[in-house]
Amino acid sequence: PMHTIPITPDEVNRLVALLGPEYREVALPRLVTTRPAQRCPHCGKGTEFVDWIYTALERGIHSPEFLIESLRDGTSPKKFVHDV
Repeated sequence: PMHTIPITPDEVNRLVALLGPEYREVALPRLVTTRPAQRCPHCGKGTEFVDWIYTALERGIHSPEFLIESLRDGTSPKKFVHDV
C-alpha cells in the first residue's frame, strides 16, 4: 500500500535551506512512500521528505541541482536507482 506524508511549511523552509530557492518552484505537497511515517524511538521526530534529501546530500549521492532537476521533471533516471 502507498502512504502519504504531508510536507509542512516548516519542512519547505528546511528543504529550501538544503536545495536553494529553486525548491519553491517544484515544492511537493506530500511525500508518497511504500511505508507509513515512523517516529524515532529516541527523539520522537517523524519521517519527513527532508530526511531523504539530507541523506542524499550528506552522503554525496546527489547534488542539489540533480535533485531539483529530478523533482522538476518528475522522474529519476533508472540508471541511478538505489535504496537511499
